[in-house]
Amino acid sequence: MEVSESITSAPRMMNSMTLGDVAQDLVHSFDGANIAVSCRDGTVSVFKTMKLFTPLTWSRTTPPPDPETKLHVAPPNADHAAGTVLWGRGPTERFMYTSSEAHDSDGAGKDQGFHRAHDISRGRVLFPFSANESGDAGAVSPDGSTYVLITCGENNQHPIRLYDVARKSGHAIAETTLEPSASQVATFEATTATFSSEGRLLAVARSDNVVHMYDIRALTKGPLAAFRHEELDAVGSTGYGAVHACWVEGRDRRRVGIVSGGNDGCVRVWDPSIASSDKSQGKVLARTEFDVAYFAMGDMWMGEKPLVLGHCGGGLYVYDHLDADGLPIC
Repeated sequence: MEVSESITSAPRMMNSMTLGDVAQDLVHSFDGANIAVSCRDGTVSVFKTMKLFTPLTWSRTTPPPDPETKLHVAPPNADHAAGTVLWGRGPTERFMYTSSEAHDSDGAGKDQGFHRAHDISRGRVLFPFSANESGDAGAVSPDGSTYVLITCGENNQHPIRLYDVARKSGHAIAETTLEPSASQVATFEATTATFSSEGRLLAVARSDNVVHMYDIRALTKGPLAAFRHEELDAVGSTGYGAVHACWVEGRDRRRVGIVSGGNDGCVRVWDPSIASSDKSQGKVLARTEFDVAYFAMGDMWMGEKPLVLGHCGGGLYVYDHLDADGLPIC
């Protein structure tokens, strides 16, 4: 159910800074020590978290701190924006993976992209990835050894490639192509890719309102299952499809599920252990009158709210531990 909470104290701005161009994304490293800010000018600036969020670091008369490192995701003459930016983890925690996208989505070179692995500790490019299409989405495995990159090339083809980044290799060890859209939308993009906690399964959310699940050990065999939100609204805009997906686990980690938000206005949960055609699939955790713009799942065992949802109508909702049927969200 939706809950309203009183605000005990108004938020205050601790610090501010001006970047060289429009900021597109902000990504924390897994240890929380660094923040990467990607910009439309094709740069990624890396800051120390403590320097940004310690009030005593800045005063009104001193300038904000400079980034520890500033990366370029493409050659200067490419006129590309920064796309997907991801941190490594575990043995690759000092690595950062970047993709680029052409500014002009309809012009020459619109299907071209640059994909690189960077060593943040040294501020240099480690190696390029073999893909050369425009960036779509990516994911890093929980143990940090594997990187999945999804791109978009000519004729709306979407290659998905698997890389062994622990060995610092930019050559794909497995590759296939996302299945074409089965909906009324002729073109689509991969909006999110995310690994399950054991690193074996991969969920890919797509703008055609579907989530595909892969076993990365058999990537070339195609998706194990397809979980579809309700059909796109035929009136007006076709929306953004399945904008986000994440994995959830029971407390004992024996049960896992995929949660996704689509432009049917619903956040739904899918069970990978049963057939995708089963009537119990797609249980609604939250429903709004607008397309889902983004959602985040909290860990209720850590005292966090289980679901925060923002929709395209400008609304933001915080949900408690019960779903629309009065059952615990797990």
